[in-house]
Amino acid sequence: MKLECFIRFVYALALLLSGCFQVPQEAGSPTLDSSFEEYRIYYLSSASIPGLLSPIYIQGAIGAESATSWAQIVAANDNQALDAVIIYSSAISQIEPAELTAMYDNGIVMVFFNVYSPIVDGLVDDSEIGSGDWMDGTAEPMDGDFYLMARHLTLCSNGQVFPPACPGYSQIASGYKSKAANSLNSEADFEIFRKVLLSYLENSTQP
Repeated sequence: MKLECFIRFVYALALLLSGCFQVPQEAGSPTLDSSFEEYRIYYLSSASIPGLLSPIYIQGAIGAESATSWAQIVAANDNQALDAVIIYSSAISQIEPAELTAMYDNGIVMVFFNVYSPIVDGLVDDSEIGSGDWMDGTAEPMDGDFYLMARHLTLCSNGQVFPPACPGYSQIASGYKSKAANSLNSEADFEIFRKVLLSYLENSTQP
C-alpha cells in the first residue's frame, strides 16, 4: 500500500513538473527573403549551435553560406568581395584581426552574435563602435542571444558614401559608420534583425 502511494505521488509530481518546465522548441523553418539572393553573405560558426543562430536557420533565412574556419571566409572574399560577414562568439578565436579590419574598412557589413563592443573594437580596430559605453555589456546588458552590426563607409563630396573610396569625387571623411544591436531570442526578434541587415546591404552605397 505504501509503495502504491509512493508511485502515485511520484507520478503526480512528474505531471506537475512537466507543466512548469517545458523543453525549448526548435526554431521553425524560415522562408528565404529573395532580396538577399543578390548578396554574398558568410557565417562563421559551428554546426552545434541550436535554434535561431544555427547555420541551417541562418542559411534558410538570409541565404548565408556556412563556414567553419576563418580561412574559408578569406578565400571567399579573395575570390569575390563579400557583402556581409557574420561571426558567432565561439568563432572569435579563429579570426585574424588584420584581415577582418581590412574587410571592415572596405565596407563589408560586419555582424557579431553574442559579442560585446569592446571585443569588436579590437577585432576591427575601431574604438568608435563602443563609444559612450555602447553595447559594452554594462550600459545595455542583454539577456540571451543578441547581435551587434557595424558598417564603415567613406563620405564623399557628392553627398554619397562608398566602400571604401570615392569614384570621381573627393573624400570628405573616412569615418562614416553605422551600427545597430538588439536581442535575438524569438522569431520576431530575428525578423527585425533580418530587416536591419537588409537595410545595411541595400544602402551600402547611399548616405
